[in-house]
Amino acid sequence: FFFQAEDGIRDYKVTGVQTCALPIFSVEKQLEDAITSFPDLLAAHNEPQLAIVRQQVGLPSAGTLDILLVNADGLPVVVEAKLARNSQARREVVGQIIDYVSALTALTVDELDGLVGGGLDGALRALAGPSDNQFEVLWQAVGSNLRSGFARYLIVLDEVPADLERIVRFLASRSNLDIGLTTISDRKSTRLNSSHLVISYAVFCLKKK
Repeated sequence: FFFQAEDGIRDYKVTGVQTCALPIFSVEKQLEDAITSFPDLLAAHNEPQLAIVRQQVGLPSAGTLDILLVNADGLPVVVEAKLARNSQARREVVGQIIDYVSALTALTVDELDGLVGGGLDGALRALAGPSDNQFEVLWQAVGSNLRSGFARYLIVLDEVPADLERIVRFLASRSNLDIGLTTISDRKSTRLNSSHLVISYAVFCLKKK
């Protein structure tokens, strides 16, 4: 496991501080929008880059997942965002996100891209850059991961309930699930210069190595 304290998106112009402008979360939609705008909030140091595939993805028989990302290794990343005060931010969210991944990995890569209106194609092209060969490598990698049932599960909250942390710790250490628990919460304001004030957030990540 690792513990990581970060202040949002990496900003190398500010030594030792990583910053991004995010709202104080009063509703879960704001948390979802922050993740969609800054997906690399969920990438630990030296982990592959993340790209947004689509927000609010309807899955056959499993409901609607909050956010689907893909990383630069072609691994699908399923994100469920909850505010801690939501009663679902405990045991229920674990079953919910596993249900989403089970439905997602039943799809082929072409079926998934069709389901998200071409969003997977766009995300992989953004990660691959101008290289058609690299795009094809990523496309095939996503297909292989789906066939093998491989995806990353990320639960994102503004504050982690102790019982949810206990459950995720157990799953990360005693199962083969690639599961993570992240909090993005208001911590402080940092003035970068006389005219630019940003809100910084502490980010805690717990996931399988």
